[in-house]
Amino acid sequence: KGEAVGAALHSTGNLKVPRYIWFSGLGPPRPVGGAFQAGTLTACRNKPGSANGRQVILSATGRARLGKAPAADCE
Repeated sequence: KGEAVGAALHSTGNLKVPRYIWFSGLGPPRPVGGAFQAGTLTACRNKPGSANGRQVILSATGRARLGKAPAADCE
């Protein structure tokens, strides 16, 4: 059973995914305005000196891939 993340992580998104990701009934992500939603969500630890974050990169078709966040994004 997983634990709640709480204050251990912080996340940021770029222009298209600043606060949320919402999927339509057909699968692709859609923002409330109705256009397409694609972008990158970055999660980093809230620990001094911890520069090993992860990214979820979301395409306009709904495909997500994981990547390592650049150290500068987690400072």
